[in-house]
Amino acid sequence: MDRPRRKKPTMRQLNLSVGDLVEVIGDDGSKKLKQVRIAPWRLRHGQWVVGLEGVSGGYDLTRCRPIGFELNSVSS
Repeated sequence: MDRPRRKKPTMRQLNLSVGDLVEVIGDDGSKKLKQVRIAPWRLRHGQWVVGLEGVSGGYDLTRCRPIGFELNSVSS
């Protein structure tokens, strides 16, 4: 049986930087805002992941939607 194809991350997802905000889609379909802690990297088997605040390890990059601004640049 063939394995389902993985979604490929977009260039916008691959260009995430530390401090960027992303909307994360959880297993249950819920959406949360998280800040990028570690820029995206590729695992040996080809999957792209990103390090997020409050999440240990890498999070599947295809489940993150860039918001478009850095949390540090927002003035209080």
